[in-house]
Amino acid sequence: MRDLGRRIRGGLVFGMWAAALAYLALTGGLRHFLRPEFAWLVGAGAFIAAGFLLAILRHPVPLPLSRTLILLLPLVHIAASEPSSMGGDVFSNRFLGPQSSAADARPSSFPDAGDSTPEARVSDAEIRRAFEGGDEPPTGVEPPLSILQLLRNPQAHSGRTVRLLGLVHRDAALARHFGPGREVALYRFVVACCAADALPVTVALEGEIPPVTPEQWVEAEGVFELMALGNGTVPLVRASRVVPVDPPVDPFLY
Repeated sequence: MRDLGRRIRGGLVFGMWAAALAYLALTGGLRHFLRPEFAWLVGAGAFIAAGFLLAILRHPVPLPLSRTLILLLPLVHIAASEPSSMGGDVFSNRFLGPQSSAADARPSSFPDAGDSTPEARVSDAEIRRAFEGGDEPPTGVEPPLSILQLLRNPQAHSGRTVRLLGLVHRDAALARHFGPGREVALYRFVVACCAADALPVTVALEGEIPPVTPEQWVEAEGVFELMALGNGTVPLVRASRVVPVDPPVDPFLY
């Protein structure tokens, strides 16, 4: 009877772990916690948990209740977590200002954009037009961008209409980063490894911004510009349209 109880308790714990990790790996749910490149590690974890399950069914070992609860706590967190759980509170704690957002957005494998003047930089669109023999500047609305794409090459989009997807955050404290009267940010989180290291990339929003519920995803459309403020610049979208939309499949940027 004692061995049966040990088998049931151990089988429950490791069976739940194997099922949870397999579910995350097969459905893409791990993207709420890790970069997609780590899917193979989660899959390997599912096999290891399944191995422990088989081992404890054949050779039951004591598993005290306290250890059982500790092993199950992460599963409770996984089950309760949603993409929207990283919202305004996390943004307020991790946002260090627009300059840090732009620096975080710049890929380390590329030359520092600050090493050249805006006049010296040539966008991909300008190179493409040169090969196509076109002299006229592009008109109309830019294709949908991520905030990360925008901040990696802001000069290429300055003065143009852009569409961005993100979360809206209103806070009077943002005025010290964006300038007087600018208290609305559009942001998304960029993940280097996992959700624990996620940092927000942000643009300021200016215009008639309708009230939205907390953690509501929106699509913002407007003219993008780099606004001088003090010794730096602020990425600003003069929004002409802000509408609620469904959350993206992947809430993070990479």
